[in-house]
Amino acid sequence: MNNTTTIIPGVSETTASFNNATDTTTIFPEQQAAMILWKFYTPGLLLLGGFGNLTTILVMRRFKDRNSSSQRLMLMALAVSDFLVLYVGAVRDWLLYGFNVEATPLVCMIQTWLTYAMGTISAWLLICVTVERMVAVKWPHKVRMVCSQRRTWMIIAVVVFSACAIHLPMVLGAGNDSGNYCDHQSLRNSSLAVVAGWVDVVISSIFPSLCLVVCDIILSLSLFKASASAAAASSTVYAISNTPGHKDSRRKRASKTTVMVLALSCMFVLLSLPVCVDMLWVSYCGDQLTDDPRMSAISELALAVTVLLWYTNSAVNFLLYCFTGTKFRNEFLSMMCCGVWNRHA
Repeated sequence: MNNTTTIIPGVSETTASFNNATDTTTIFPEQQAAMILWKFYTPGLLLLGGFGNLTTILVMRRFKDRNSSSQRLMLMALAVSDFLVLYVGAVRDWLLYGFNVEATPLVCMIQTWLTYAMGTISAWLLICVTVERMVAVKWPHKVRMVCSQRRTWMIIAVVVFSACAIHLPMVLGAGNDSGNYCDHQSLRNSSLAVVAGWVDVVISSIFPSLCLVVCDIILSLSLFKASASAAAASSTVYAISNTPGHKDSRRKRASKTTVMVLALSCMFVLLSLPVCVDMLWVSYCGDQLTDDPRMSAISELALAVTVLLWYTNSAVNFLLYCFTGTKFRNEFLSMMCCGVWNRHA
């Protein structure tokens, strides 16, 4: 069995080239399962993610609410980075692991750099969205001053530049170590490539996950308190009938936005951490995986599952927006129905 390795965002793994297997090669069920996942699950992700992220951008552009302009810009930038993650990284892995088709060394190096960078950008934009929501919940009177549109553009620019700059020297260095970036067997022995994988795991998954967990706890407590206050207020009779309705409507909109942000951050944590666990497993059991063909086959299946889960995170945000955001869902239906939905909603 011809074993090779690749640099996936956040992980340096062992995988097999099934298409080069000879008749005497033992193909384990785990390898067959991994091949099926790469060949058939990845196209579904590309279709869902391509449609979802492009639709998200179009729907967000239709919103006219100035109070949510900073969040809207962040979510649009997140959709762009997720789209690039899928159509740069997932396409390359689909062709490589599913059909053993490799790009030229230069194209391969650019694809890997962009995938690393876009993965980091998506993670930190999600942190920005969550922190902005936390500021809006905890300090609603200061959110316009802190989260202005100009500052939002500056934050997006800083995140994009920093992510691209951090990953560029690591990718170039790893390529120089082997002389050819697509020579995966040489990359496996590159110490810089291993360091690059660990750095990416920390800044793109572990640290963002910790930040999101802390923010989610704060938002969940705030949402619980808001729900308790709403229940208490509903049992009180107000002298002025219009004021309670206005406050109640505004509170409901804020709660739905908070639920949407919580869903996004929880989905990121659940789908990105398996890659970290897989990398730890390979780092500490690398010799055993190399010597034992069956363990190597299991490692290939783990690679496929964890990396495809990581890519899934870039494809499902649109579904979360539709399920948790009434305003987004209505705007999407209105766009698809050419405005007919709004007249009947």
